[in-house]
Amino acid sequence: MLAIRELAKQQDVTDEARDLAAFISLALQTIYDVSVLAWEKRGYWVKADRFLMEWMWTGQYADKIKVAIFTNDWGTIAMSMPISHRS
Repeated sequence: MLAIRELAKQQDVTDEARDLAAFISLALQTIYDVSVLAWEKRGYWVKADRFLMEWMWTGQYADKIKVAIFTNDWGTIAMSMPISHRS
């Protein structure tokens, strides 16, 4: 959450803004990958599938942000921040 707040404070596209966006993308992808693997290693296939379904958005947003970083599409990055997905 801190990285999202810091990115929101950025006035210009700086190296720091790029780093924050990349960190957010990597963190979202890691949440998705690591959590699913943990359930699968224990043999909890139903829980792994449920997690995949509920948290699929993290992998999708990670990919979307990654592409936007490489194409310098900061409008997409701003609209992709996962704030609206908080409970």
